[in-house]
Parts: sequence; structure tokens; C-alpha cells
Amino acid sequence: MEHSTFLTDAVALLLAGAAIAYLCFRIGLVPIVGFLVAGVVIGPNALGLVRDRAMVDRAAEVGVMLLLFTIGIEFSLARLAEMRTAICR
Repeated sequence: MEHSTFLTDAVALLLAGAAIAYLCFRIGLVPIVGFLVAGVVIGPNALGLVRDRAMVDRAAEVGVMLLLFTIGIEFSLARLAEMRTAICR
């Protein structure tokens, strides 16, 4: 039974993420805002579609890793050097 719960929770997270990303694209918002709203709504504290807190924690950690990876890819040392005076005040 535990595998079916995990599978149901994973599918709910993926479907909600895909639907929210598409909706945000259509509205013109950045998808990260939609992902945060979807996480709050389907999480254990609101609608309760995903009840396993450990699974939510693991999904959140993966999301943070992907966000940091994306920031690292777009990071520019040249731009950081230009903003040096504003950063070091």
C-alpha cells in the first residue's frame, strides 16, 4: 500500500506542477510563483492531496537543488564585478 501512496503523491505533485507552469506561461508570470502556490494548495496543510510529509520534504529539497543549479548556470562573474560597489556597501 505504501508504494501506491507514494505513486499517487508523486503523480499529484507532477501534474500540479505541469498545470501551474502552463497556467503561469499563459498569464505571463514566472513559473516559480505558481509552483509555490501549488505546493501550498496541494500540501498537507491545505487540501491535503499529498499527506506524506517526508515525500514533500524530499520534493522540496530536489526543487531547491534545481533552483540553485539554474542560478549557478546563469551566474556571471562579469556582472558581479560590475555590481561590486553596490554589494560591498
